[in-house]
Amino acid sequence: PVAITSKRPPFRTTFTNGILAAQWLSNVLNEDGVIEKNELIEKIENPDDPHRKYLAGDVLSLLHELFERKGTFKLALYELEDKELEDLLIANAARLEVILANTGVASGEWDVRNKPARKRLRAALKTRLHDRMFNNATHIGHNKFVVHYDEAGRPRSVFTGSTNWTSTGIAGQTNNAVLVEDAKVAQAFDDYWQRMLADRTRIRKPSPLSAPMTDNQQDMPFRESNEQAAIIPLAAGAQVTAWFSPNRPERRKPTSKTKPAPVPPDLEEVYRRMRMAKEAILFLAFYPGQKGVVCMIGEAIDIGRKDSSILVMGAVSSP
Repeated sequence: PVAITSKRPPFRTTFTNGILAAQWLSNVLNEDGVIEKNELIEKIENPDDPHRKYLAGDVLSLLHELFERKGTFKLALYELEDKELEDLLIANAARLEVILANTGVASGEWDVRNKPARKRLRAALKTRLHDRMFNNATHIGHNKFVVHYDEAGRPRSVFTGSTNWTSTGIAGQTNNAVLVEDAKVAQAFDDYWQRMLADRTRIRKPSPLSAPMTDNQQDMPFRESNEQAAIIPLAAGAQVTAWFSPNRPERRKPTSKTKPAPVPPDLEEVYRRMRMAKEAILFLAFYPGQKGVVCMIGEAIDIGRKDSSILVMGAVSSP
């Protein structure tokens, strides 16, 4: 017998079903004989829509379950553009502290997509909302995690994963989410959250918040603090190795034609494990690198060329 479960203590792993290029979804949109402009995005944005609920998989229900717990929460978010998730945060505002980064530029103004949610959170959280604004094309605050603390203020669990807190991230893309019910793992994320908050004070705040800030970047002490992984032993005898970013001193990836670009320490660990493969390397990657070289894809190709007995197969988000 094989038990299909999302629960493998201390982990609970969930996935979205957000594959939109599907015949069933085309049939749904064509039920009335016509697909209206914005019909799909309106379905995805509607918290009560049954097809949104299906596309979101178990990610939303896991988040709702998390916020039903007693205690407090600290969040670090990149994008926040979904009514259901905004309402969830507002309903729990008294128990939250949030670091919110900026979204991209539109018509010369930065953070257009986060602006409505930021306004609502500012009114509800006051000084417990921390703006982390880069407002340039080089840096983004790509975090999306929640640390849960018990009523005594001790870290108990952490929710993380690839799912952006947007309607499309939840119901329009293929994403994952994981809840780690381990106090030491939660403490590692709490430490990172605190380091991020300290780094935010070294980032100049744009005035207004929509103004470009070409030189804003994460500071060197923050980068150096992420150079080593947090290694946490688990009760079952395994261990978690948690990496945080950025963990290299360079602001941009070096482009020297004579010197190879340095490999970040977290990717060094990924490559090391790939080279230990005995049978196969299977991957799913969102924009892993330019032209498929000097990145995870290039490494996988190189391993496959050197050992034809290893199956190398996967998918990337861009040709």
